[in-house]
Amino acid sequence: MADKMARPTLLMTRPQLASRRFLQRLEDDGMDVADAVISPAIDIKPVGEPVALTGVAGVIFTSVNGVGRAQAVPGLPAWCVGDQTAWAAAQAGFEARSAGGNAADLVALILGSGGQGPLIHIRGVHSRGDVAEALRAAGIAVNSVISYDQPAQDPTDDAAALFQAKGRVLAPLFSPRSAGVLRGWAQGAEAPIEAVALSEAVAEAWGQPVTVARHPDGAAMVDAIRAALMRG
Repeated sequence: MADKMARPTLLMTRPQLASRRFLQRLEDDGMDVADAVISPAIDIKPVGEPVALTGVAGVIFTSVNGVGRAQAVPGLPAWCVGDQTAWAAAQAGFEARSAGGNAADLVALILGSGGQGPLIHIRGVHSRGDVAEALRAAGIAVNSVISYDQPAQDPTDDAAALFQAKGRVLAPLFSPRSAGVLRGWAQGAEAPIEAVALSEAVAEAWGQPVTVARHPDGAAMVDAIRAALMRG
């Protein structure tokens, strides 16, 4: 194992709560996260009123943020991009079904299950992989509703200091939006920044050499981060 002084500092760019939960997951897996820096790349701002789910056969969630913007209907099918989103939907009372992957996997899950419309996709302003359009092309009625925005944030003082130091920085990246914001922060940085991307779409937004998790889920990200932390 690499010497502790040679280990990179983790830079978490998810919102505070999500970052702390993931750091706890890494710690539970035996990793040292004491020096981690949290600097959210985006904020989540509600757009309009919570979305009423009347007259629909199911709801589509491509982010945990969308779950919180829906007026929950217990037992209503919720088609979710990944396990964390499905967990949040289940906690809210939906009949949650996880694609365990990305937008393409979600479309395939809905089509493969024989799911019928009308459906409603609750999403943010910044979104990749047009799930609603793909489903409409397959003959399923889907309404896409923007219910939150993800405005970019400036780096915290601690994050800015990391960029000007000489030590390695390891940045887990979970969304194309956050990857693009971090790319802007890192312009002119002195520190070598290593990224671990959740998916190829996230890696594309980062636009630099990057390790991509073997599967777009939390478990694969944990594995990829562990491997990066152990490299000298």
